[in-house]
Amino acid sequence: EAYPRLTRADIQAAIGYAADRQDL
Repeated sequence: EAYPRLTRADIQAAIGYAADRQDL
């Protein structure tokens, strides 16, 4: 695979990081 599979933890971490960066 060209890209690693994302786990729920990876997705939640990415969402949390994006939200934190955008001050949402």
